[in-house]
Amino acid sequence: MHYFEIAIPAPLKTALTYSSKTRLIRGQKISVPLRKRSATGMVIREVPKPDFDTKEIDDTGEFDFQLNNAHLSWLEWISDYYQYPLGLVINSIYPPLPRKEKRKETELIPPSETFELTPVQKKAVEDIDLNSGFKSYLLHGVTGSGKTEIYMELFEEVIGRGKQGVFLLPEISLTPQLEKRFIKRFGNLVSVYHSQMTARQKTNSWYDFMEGKTQIMIGPRSSLFCPSENIELIVVDEEHESSFKQEEKFLYHARDAALKLAQLKKIPIVLGSATPSFESLKNVRESKMSYIRIKEKVFNQSSAKPKIIDMTKEKHDPFWLSSELKTSIENHIARKKQVALFLNRRGWASMIQCYDCGQNFQCMNCDVSLTVHNKTDLYCHYCGYGEKIPEKCPNCLSEKISKMGLGTEQVIKDLETIFPSARLLKFDRDEIQNKNQLAEAISSIEEHRCDIIVGTQMIAKGLDFTNLTLMGILDADQSFSFPDFRASEKSLQQMLQVLGRVGRRKEQESEVIIQTRTPEHFIFSHLDEKKFEDFSDSQIQKREMFNYPPFSKMVAFLIKAKSEKTGEKIADRVAHLCNGLKKAWPSYKETNVLGPCPSPIPKIRNEYRFQVILKFPAGLNHQHFVTEIDKALGKPPAQSKISINVDPVDLM
Repeated sequence: MHYFEIAIPAPLKTALTYSSKTRLIRGQKISVPLRKRSATGMVIREVPKPDFDTKEIDDTGEFDFQLNNAHLSWLEWISDYYQYPLGLVINSIYPPLPRKEKRKETELIPPSETFELTPVQKKAVEDIDLNSGFKSYLLHGVTGSGKTEIYMELFEEVIGRGKQGVFLLPEISLTPQLEKRFIKRFGNLVSVYHSQMTARQKTNSWYDFMEGKTQIMIGPRSSLFCPSENIELIVVDEEHESSFKQEEKFLYHARDAALKLAQLKKIPIVLGSATPSFESLKNVRESKMSYIRIKEKVFNQSSAKPKIIDMTKEKHDPFWLSSELKTSIENHIARKKQVALFLNRRGWASMIQCYDCGQNFQCMNCDVSLTVHNKTDLYCHYCGYGEKIPEKCPNCLSEKISKMGLGTEQVIKDLETIFPSARLLKFDRDEIQNKNQLAEAISSIEEHRCDIIVGTQMIAKGLDFTNLTLMGILDADQSFSFPDFRASEKSLQQMLQVLGRVGRRKEQESEVIIQTRTPEHFIFSHLDEKKFEDFSDSQIQKREMFNYPPFSKMVAFLIKAKSEKTGEKIADRVAHLCNGLKKAWPSYKETNVLGPCPSPIPKIRNEYRFQVILKFPAGLNHQHFVTEIDKALGKPPAQSKISINVDPVDLM
């Protein structure tokens, strides 16, 4: 009899031990008994006979595939690094449905487009060595510098060798446009995988890539988990984007996980951005990553110098529209060009308040203000709770209830009055909720069936629209004072990404107008991608001075409980255990234990939320410390849970 550790898709801290009459292979997918049912498991390793009774494995028959050692080692690393059960990590690699043996043949799409690279692009391609095993590259190119063409040229070389590549994007909103471009270049060799596809579409795409029918996999985080053995290149576009970090359940960072996968598979990886993350810039400085800088746009067009409008001096109706932006919108529409207005807030207004007593209308389930939608409705963007705006304040019975702030809904409504003949498009999560609506919205812009686009961050990331010549940023101040040490970094990155959507063609007169109530803010002096190095240098120095990431490692314990008292008690215990272990283990004496304290949003969906944050010195192994705390905590009380967030991006 042989004995094996088997990882199963359940929230277990360790693999389970089973017996088998036959010798199994590491990475083999098998069926095992689990209580009164069968479960799919994966063989991790053979172990000596344990001193307890074991169940025998049900079935060692043929399954779809066997995971190779490099890929399984990667999944083990993810489980250990991000402190998430190995069986659940492994479960991420499986397609959602079984293979469908009889599939309709897909229409053959031949390649129909090639590109002539500029000398600068050719040099970038030459500098990326696909033959040297593992090597990481940071491709730092201004918006419009043709990074996508560089990626495609690299994939062309990979395909020519009969190998495969993975192209990670930060947002689903980028997928339709990128998919079109890649299909034009590579025809049927492209697979797409993302959450807005049906389960059958994802399964078919997964098998096409696994079996080598396609050679390029495009998609956001989840597309990284298709376990093909033939991958020779990984590209992570817009690598700085926080959406690469999953913030629910399995709290991994796809960019960092991709770097580890490339290292284990001994293949090159390219991280691309116009505004790189400080983590990647630090790796470049420490010679852990090769650096490729492109400062010229493909058409050598000059970037429009942003005009900063001080809204404290504007007294117009509507309150959010300056006279200069209004005139510019009129001019660009008259020239048959398109205009985009960026406002990172959905709804009509951000909140309502009683003018007489100051009553703020809060969600009954969350500690957040309700957002105004459709002028008359209040909604919570966290739990979905909604109610009508009352005619009178429930606190003082005053009828003076005023809407405060601005949302995309109100902007659209006002534009209908100001520009009655303009064709308007709202580009946000309220308007676009599935892949068909997204594809239609992008086609509407590309085919010039709209004149003014009003959008949230969905329009900021990587989209390329030929006729877009005016970008207006409304309420630019909203992210500056966010309680986050990354606030300035995120604000400038987002603003530069937004500005990069206009003037992407040769001899195209483009214009950028930014409306703010704090025109003296230092970010406005860095609104040039060529000055991003100056900004990042100064900010990285501050991070080092105050020992913030990337010069330290952060791990957050998030405690959620239905009872505020229970949540507080658990948080106190977490902090107590952390401080005790810090004293017991001298090597961790420099670790900072911050908290316990309520989360910045103390309640969501009727759960009270508390945090304990650990700051480890750079280079110190956090896994050993966190694992010990997790073991000591044991199973949390009923109606409460503890999640561990390694390298948190959002601490709200």
